[in-house]
Order: sequence, then structure tokens, then C-alpha cells
Amino acid sequence: MKYIYIPPRAFGSNSYIVYNGQTLEGFVIDPGISGEKALKTAKENNIKLVAQLFTHGHFDHVWDAKKLQKIGIPVYMREDNLALAYGPRFEPFTPDKILSEGKINLCGIEIEVIATPGHSDGSCCFVIENLLFSGDTLFSDGGIGRYDLPSGSFEKLTISLKKLLPFKDGYLLLPGHGL
Repeated sequence: MKYIYIPPRAFGSNSYIVYNGQTLEGFVIDPGISGEKALKTAKENNIKLVAQLFTHGHFDHVWDAKKLQKIGIPVYMREDNLALAYGPRFEPFTPDKILSEGKINLCGIEIEVIATPGHSDGSCCFVIENLLFSGDTLFSDGGIGRYDLPSGSFEKLTISLKKLLPFKDGYLLLPGHGL
């Protein structure tokens, strides 16, 4: 498994391409408004994108979801996301696959989906080998996601952060903002 960091454009949200180094099949995590950049990066590296995974449904993470979905890259996200409840207008979409907490395999890569409500009800983190894609639940500087937005909850976020404690040592944190 390999990954490529895609620096933020507008809204400051990070995107990542995760791919199988042997098959060169992969997926993009939180393409946000960087969908075109993700496509270009994948093409430059001969990577076939087969899915887009989302840590949560806020506009700064899902902006280009429909654009990528229209060209055949399905949307994977948790059912209780608020994709359209917060943020400016963008093209609505319907997830192709609903993620539940637990393990899935995509492109020969095992992904552990951890439900981490608090920033939003649909928030989740992805653990892939020694990488923790934390979305807006936890940031590299020790900060935590906002909980004052629709469906945010400090109590839920506190419980979610405790679920991430086992990944404190030996894991590289790849957040939704900053590095």
C-alpha cells in the first residue's frame, strides 16, 4: 500500500490517494474541491481510481463527489452523514456504498472504518496499515474538530477521541486539515 498527499486548494482540506503498489488501483479520501487534482495525480502515476471515501459529509470534503461519481468513481460514506446540511451549494449526490464500522477490503487494501461522531454524526476515521486518516476528528497539532456545527456534539467527540487512543503510538496521523 502506498499513498499520495494532495495539498489543499480552497477551504484548506487535505485529500489523499491510497493505492495498491502492485495493481496500481486505488481510491481517493476526501477529494473536497481537489477532485480534478486527484484525477490528474492519479493519471500521472498510472493509478486507476475505483472509489472515493469520505470521513464526513461537510462541503469542504465532498464538493467534487458528484463530479467524480459521474465519471464512474463511486462514493463510499457512512449513512448518517450530513452531506447537504452544512455549507454552500454544490451538486447533490447519493452514496453508492454505505460504510459501517468495521473492516472492508478495497483494491486489496484492508481498511478499518471507525465511527467517530462528534464533529458530525457521520464522521469516521480510516485506519490503513500504520496510517490514521482522521478527517476533522483529530488534527496533527493535537486540536480536535469543531462540534458547534449541525449534529456536532462535544460529548460524542470525547467518546470518539477515546476510540482513537489505541492508534496514538506507531501510527502516522493524516488529518482533514493541516499536517
